[in-house]
Amino acid sequence: MKEDKSQLSLEIQLQAVCMPHIPIKSYDVLISFLPSLKLWNPKLGSNKMYKERVKKHLTFTAIELIKYLEIHPETCKALLNDSYDKRYTPSTFIEEWQNKYRVGWVPNGQNPINQIRVFSSFAEATADYVLFSWDFPRLTKEQANWYEMEKY
Repeated sequence: MKEDKSQLSLEIQLQAVCMPHIPIKSYDVLISFLPSLKLWNPKLGSNKMYKERVKKHLTFTAIELIKYLEIHPETCKALLNDSYDKRYTPSTFIEEWQNKYRVGWVPNGQNPINQIRVFSSFAEATADYVLFSWDFPRLTKEQANWYEMEKY
């Protein structure tokens, strides 16, 4: 979410960051537009370097991401299902909870689940999950309606 102009269309940027199996599936969307990413293929274990390289080409705003997810509820559902299927830590998560959605962080080992936010809006929760998963700043109170939980 940089200020300079990206060679990627907004639609491609949003599709890429919203692919399940963050960030691995985004590679399939972006590689034809950014061939230099072959050097940082997340399928070969370099997720952190890959994210940093891709983020240089992402110019979307958090509000654009929320709007995209509002008109693509199937993407929200796919990311929710993908989160339920995770079998590793540390990792971000999104889950349904008491007719709302929780987004947070599952650390390594026996540490408690933390950084939990609760959203009423599925699109806002999914946007926060995507931003958190890509190591972007999370949604602010001005961008979305959420509250924090102290305990999981």
